[in-house]
Amino acid sequence: NTLVNEVVESGFTMANTPEGDDVGADAALVVDAAGTVRVAYQNGTLGDLRYAVRRGGGWQTPLTLAGNETPYEGSFGFYNGQVLDAQGEPVVSTYRFFLSAPQGPDNGLSVLTPP
Repeated sequence: NTLVNEVVESGFTMANTPEGDDVGADAALVVDAAGTVRVAYQNGTLGDLRYAVRRGGGWQTPLTLAGNETPYEGSFGFYNGQVLDAQGEPVVSTYRFFLSAPQGPDNGLSVLTPP
């Protein structure tokens, strides 16, 4: 076995804040039968749930699964989990904090199916 360290998303691009974005917390990784690596993780600066897929020789551009909705639906990416369902498709769970919801705090578990 060979151990390889790879950067999926550095976060330090100066895009959103002078210090960059704090990415990578609460990572949840699965590898499917075809060897495709999938990782769900948080962008703590923006409160987004991020998702990246590695096929072949490299990582595809990460995408935001939750947290960038309009109107705002809360901060996502806490306590992430990921499993493969019976068909081998990924399912991601994440906890959402929405303290400023119109009817009062609306926190809870969200389950998402990544593309």
